[in-house]
Amino acid sequence: MLSSPAYLRGVISLNPERELLGFLLLGAWAGYIAYRLEYQRAPLWVYGYLVVKVLAAWAFGWLYSSYYCHGDTLKIYSTAGRLWYYLTHEPGTGIALLFRELSKDFEEVGWRVYYRDVGFYGYDYDYSPPVNYRFARLMMPVYAAVGGGYYGMQGLVGLLSGLLWYGAYRRWSRVIPMRGMWGVGFLFLPSALFWGSGVLRDSLGLPLMLYVGGWVASMRSWPSWREGLGLMAGAVTLGLIRGEALLLGVSVGMGYRLPWRSWWLWGGAIVLAWGVLWGSAEKICSYRASWLSPREHPELLEGAHVFLMDCVGGALGSVWSWVQGAWYGLTGPYLWQARKGVVLLAAVEVLAVWFFLGWALWRYGRRWRWSGKALFLVGVGVFIVGIAAMAMPFWGTVVRHRLYGWSLMWLGFVGLHEMAEEAESRLG
Repeated sequence: MLSSPAYLRGVISLNPERELLGFLLLGAWAGYIAYRLEYQRAPLWVYGYLVVKVLAAWAFGWLYSSYYCHGDTLKIYSTAGRLWYYLTHEPGTGIALLFRELSKDFEEVGWRVYYRDVGFYGYDYDYSPPVNYRFARLMMPVYAAVGGGYYGMQGLVGLLSGLLWYGAYRRWSRVIPMRGMWGVGFLFLPSALFWGSGVLRDSLGLPLMLYVGGWVASMRSWPSWREGLGLMAGAVTLGLIRGEALLLGVSVGMGYRLPWRSWWLWGGAIVLAWGVLWGSAEKICSYRASWLSPREHPELLEGAHVFLMDCVGGALGSVWSWVQGAWYGLTGPYLWQARKGVVLLAAVEVLAVWFFLGWALWRYGRRWRWSGKALFLVGVGVFIVGIAAMAMPFWGTVVRHRLYGWSLMWLGFVGLHEMAEEAESRLG
């Protein structure tokens, strides 16, 4: 009942006055950010990129509120709004809802609100860990900063996400120069713009993962207290949003610093990856099966874009499951599977990305040189893509979650391209 379109239409009602206030406050925040960037002498293209992120966030918000009428972004917005309501109208209850883990009394208050207030989703309140409810609490100040406007909140999250992407770009550019179409692809990948701009955990989690990884990979000396504070704030926020992404970012940054020139190092990495697959495949496949259960999730199987694979555990079965997941994650969705516009765009994007990479391979293939660090990024990216497709059987979710692997793969190909450019310049 709580996820039905009719119910959500009644909850997410856009108030014109509030939306106007949200747009005005969003403009004020954008102006302040522009002033700070101008003070730091940011390149002119950064302003255009932030505008594109805001537009993508509005498109994301419109699709979920007007077309789908359901989804995480609406539930998070509604929960953030109710949290702000209780904090301003019943401060004691609001504090209990914000800091539920600190006291059993706070937890009891939360459950009483959860059952009495039909307007308060308590999204994932009864799950452990309550990751989306935690993100809704982090979004509550953003809700207040735009006066509660739905599209204002979408735009402000897109603005923040754009700043984090720019920060990740600057960090990785210190070790992998991104020029031309390679830099454009890193920042303007369509699926990253869409899925990584609105009120969704990945809008902040994905660029924060890249930012933390780039920080660790590019660190040459002990950072200043301001830089260290910024890194710590980013890492803590990422840990609250997606703990696994924090682990991935730190691991990638530390792994990139290793000298990938020894066969034993590659052998150890392969054995480690195999061990992770072996130990987690059974849980991953069970998780996948639960989403495909007509009893547990009947609403998701009606018209959903599902792809099927043989997901099993074991020493060899886990490898075969991952190979299938990597294939689907790297090549799908396919054009003949697209029955919705978003899936069609994802299918076209896959074709465009592989066409571009194929052209780059043909253009520089003979001059590409071995780069252990770049191949490490490609390998980790492919591994993450396979894991994401193993866990989730829906194209929409896979397209979003595989971005963590796709971004690392793109950085790896940028590194290989830079090696080819250097070889070409030496020959020229």
